[in-house]
Amino acid sequence: FTPNWIVKYMVQNTVGRIYLDNNPYSDIKASMQYLVEPEEPTPSDAIFRFDDIHDLTCADLACGSGHILNECFDLLYQLYIEEGYSRKKAIEDIFKYNLTGVDLDTRAKQLAQFALLMKACQKDESFADAHCMPKVLDMPKVDKYTYVDTCGHFDCAYGLSSNQKIHDELTDAFMLMADAENLGSIMKFEISESTRDYMIKCIESYDAEPQFDNAFSILLHGYTLILTLTKKYAALVMNPPYMGAANMNKDLKEYLDSNYKEGKSDLMTAFMMKAMNYTKSNG
Repeated sequence: FTPNWIVKYMVQNTVGRIYLDNNPYSDIKASMQYLVEPEEPTPSDAIFRFDDIHDLTCADLACGSGHILNECFDLLYQLYIEEGYSRKKAIEDIFKYNLTGVDLDTRAKQLAQFALLMKACQKDESFADAHCMPKVLDMPKVDKYTYVDTCGHFDCAYGLSSNQKIHDELTDAFMLMADAENLGSIMKFEISESTRDYMIKCIESYDAEPQFDNAFSILLHGYTLILTLTKKYAALVMNPPYMGAANMNKDLKEYLDSNYKEGKSDLMTAFMMKAMNYTKSNG
């Protein structure tokens, strides 16, 4: 529903602006048709600084079929090529480090992944084998017992151990995710750094030696979503869902009232609050 020029405008004035603030003499500026030039340069203390292009992270937490993600990919690819990366390495690193999408609709997630993979294949046909997939997530199908029933078996299988604090935080997170298909990306997780480190370690252990167990895959899907929705990004570019309070079901309305009191009148304003809280300083 968002015209292409508006998507380009949004991406160029977020991801593009950050890059130009760090590289003011870049030739990339000439290709940004919808970049708005301010009367005064961005103040030095308001610039998001990055030393590595991997840190120019961008997410759409309500990505639909991936319109905004595709424009982000196109711009990021240009930036990587300007930085001297090969086509293949640029695509792999964009998918690994820079670009993230989330949607509660599985079919939309599949369409977004497919569109990004086709973009990659246009640049380098070696990606046709899907050896490197874009990071687009949907909501895990969990019930409130998923974590409790599975975590111990997972820890034993990979020689991991979790303390009580980690266990309690993740149990609460999976209890909340039982309603993920209703709440989507506005879910708030109270996760400490030690719990984040534990989830990352679990994912790395599974990737190194996967066990073909469906319960483990659901567990890891949940971990990945929690990490994604508690991470801060250099740029969040979204056309969030719009829904007035009168059209919300009881559980959604109560969740917004408890967690997004200032933005509870519309789902869109709750998403804007989420975006402000998960954008890095000067992002």
